[in-house]
Amino acid sequence: MYHINVLAPGSKICLLRPFETWRTLTPVITKIIVVSGSLLAYNRLIGTTYVASLSIPILMTILFNSKLRVLRDKQYSVLSEASGAEVEVIVSKNNLEARNKLKNIMRERKEIILSLAYRSQLFLYLRQATLVGSQFLVVFLALGIKDKIGLTLGDFTMIVGYTGQVAVALISAVSVVDTMLSYSRAYHVFAKEY
Repeated sequence: MYHINVLAPGSKICLLRPFETWRTLTPVITKIIVVSGSLLAYNRLIGTTYVASLSIPILMTILFNSKLRVLRDKQYSVLSEASGAEVEVIVSKNNLEARNKLKNIMRERKEIILSLAYRSQLFLYLRQATLVGSQFLVVFLALGIKDKIGLTLGDFTMIVGYTGQVAVALISAVSVVDTMLSYSRAYHVFAKEY
């Protein structure tokens, strides 16, 4: 089974094998396991809290992509429609109806792209804010029990460093997942129309 990497009418199709897709996600999964294990070694409460807080951005990714699905379908559908309208305008140069149809399609396309970009950036910001919040949660939790478990300043530095690395890696992985889902939607619309 292959995943679509690039797809637009008139472009070449480049396929990604599932192994290559998992290869981009493997370092993130490994980093989460290592960091969670390190935090669990310090304290079970801190490690468990961090793992639970990481599930929120992952669930947000699933929710956000399902909300963006309709817009992505519409975007690729309008893109296909625009290609046909452009050909019609080129073939019949003096046809005002064809030109107006193309203008309306391009206006609709612009609105869809702007809405998609706005929502994608908003969703990315919300996921980043959640990851920073989970990092603060772990640090403040560690501050609350530092005397009880004997954490030093070096331990706090490691906690902040570990959680920061996981946050960056998770955002990178989420962008890969978002892209894969976007291109799979493009293929779905393309296959349906052609």
